[in-house]
Amino acid sequence: MQWLRKAKGPKYTQVKTFEEVKRLADRDGGADFVISLNFGLRASYHLAWDGERMYVLSMVDDSERELTPEQFMDPGETNFKEAMSKGALYHEQF
Repeated sequence: MQWLRKAKGPKYTQVKTFEEVKRLADRDGGADFVISLNFGLRASYHLAWDGERMYVLSMVDDSERELTPEQFMDPGETNFKEAMSKGALYHEQF
């Protein structure tokens, strides 16, 4: 059980702008993000940016979407813009 106490969990960094999301998601294979919800709940996503479109994999329902920057930031399409404005979007690093 000693190894369990030494195990380190993921590191979370708050993301405030779409430019930050693009920079982080532009890495080879994309990056993991979390939207912090009420009561300690969270919604997890894997995002990948190809320079023109954002590829979104929702870990909540296993759905996949390919979005333009306008669609990604449109409150009618996603909740990422609201999450950023409320300080609830985090980059998850393992």
